[in-house]
Amino acid sequence: MCKECEDGNVLAPTSVLGGGEQLYNEVIRTYTGAVVVTEQGWCVLMTTFIAGSVSNPTPASLRLLGTALGRLHRLTLDHYGLADPPVGKSWLHLERAVPHALTHYIATASVLPARWRATHAAFCATLQAMKQCRDLPQAIIHGDAWAGNIVQTEPEHVVLIDWELAGQGLAILDLGRLLLFCHEDLDPPSSLWIEPATWRIEAVVDGYCQQRIPLLAERGMLLEAMRYPIVIEAASEFPRAQQHAWDEESQERLRLREHWHNVSEAIAHQAVTRINQYV
Repeated sequence: MCKECEDGNVLAPTSVLGGGEQLYNEVIRTYTGAVVVTEQGWCVLMTTFIAGSVSNPTPASLRLLGTALGRLHRLTLDHYGLADPPVGKSWLHLERAVPHALTHYIATASVLPARWRATHAAFCATLQAMKQCRDLPQAIIHGDAWAGNIVQTEPEHVVLIDWELAGQGLAILDLGRLLLFCHEDLDPPSSLWIEPATWRIEAVVDGYCQQRIPLLAERGMLLEAMRYPIVIEAASEFPRAQQHAWDEESQERLRLREHWHNVSEAIAHQAVTRINQYV
């Protein structure tokens, strides 16, 4: 695993987190004993090979994925020896992502076509709402949990892979992103225009709540937490669309993110209803 890393920090677990009862696949340390190599702003972490299969989500695999994410959010830095090197900020970390995204939104606010003004304002409102949520529980988050980033190693075990977006962040952001993109299939690839599926949402929630039940404050912010990664990604789409004279391709990319932002409301409602059954 590697990533370009602004502060030289990257998640460096001593094991890759699995969705069963144990951890899998040891990290291969360097000759000096370090778990991460840093070179010219790039960080590399290597683990032993993870044997298994990657396939379309099923109720069982999504429950296991939810379980794995819940277990990840219960980890502490010192318990698993992650303090050296320190775990850096994930791509979703508020202190890193919000100022950068707001710069793009502010720069494009005065040049928007009428079609995109309401969407632009809604996206900015999500950022402003998340800025008030710094007191929500922090965790080590994966940053991109979905069916394409789990390996099924045994019938009752999955392993999370692709940790390049991981690091410190709000646990609810990780769960929210999974609840949205648990709707994606791999083979054949599903449409990116999501239609909420109750069985997918409930499977993720059931697995996650086996390990960790989101606090009342987290449940209250689940909708904005689900929208937040969409808004962060969309921040660069507005200046790109402006540079390309608002061509059809640029607007299609924005329409997709607008759709994700809108459909999140139904998904969050179903998820919170299910979570509340565990309280």
